[in-house]
Amino acid sequence: MSITISEAELLGMPEHLLLELRSYLNSVRGSQTPGALRAQSDAGMSVERHGPDLRAAEDGPERWRFDDHGLTISETPPGQSPAGLRIEQALEDGAGRAYIALQWRLNSQLKEIVDLALGHGFDKLWRINHPREAYFEHNHKFETGVRHIAFSRSHTKRWDFAVDVVNSKPPNVRAVVFEKHHQGTIEGVLGKVLPSNEPARPGVCKWESGGGLNILVDPSDLVKILEKIDQ
Repeated sequence: MSITISEAELLGMPEHLLLELRSYLNSVRGSQTPGALRAQSDAGMSVERHGPDLRAAEDGPERWRFDDHGLTISETPPGQSPAGLRIEQALEDGAGRAYIALQWRLNSQLKEIVDLALGHGFDKLWRINHPREAYFEHNHKFETGVRHIAFSRSHTKRWDFAVDVVNSKPPNVRAVVFEKHHQGTIEGVLGKVLPSNEPARPGVCKWESGGGLNILVDPSDLVKILEKIDQ
């Protein structure tokens, strides 16, 4: 009997079940490259896409593909400078842009944030002139890289929220940065505002002490804020 796992089912699978599936498939296949799932198992089960923390190819860099959004996020190869994530997103006509987000690596925490963003329609990871044109592939600062991954609902409007190197410690996300025009929504959800010299923590927000003077929230509060924005 052949069983097919759809992309939506694989994306929605709880992490512990995904780990159990990987362990089972590895056991029935014998020797298997860690972190990789073949498209067709010996038992007749096919997997239609790569899931979180799986390798795109047995000898290639790790990557996440979100085909419905024209988006691929992959780790730069070992030894390549700069080290980080290659963020590549195509438009409907096939043209697209790519940039390097410095220091970030693929992990389950970042995957959860990306999944939440895409699920709530914040599925654009670049905008016109954000990053600045010089940092996109084929331009002179591409290899310099940028220090953020930002999300929005349009390639032509401002970013809405981001993870950045300044307010986190990659690969760990310590805070999600919201553009300051979301102040009313965030304070309505979280209420209390911390002094800028205190670290972000669950249930409260704080203003950046520098940069664009935007708003920092704990990653665990992201889902509540996005649900409020959707209303």
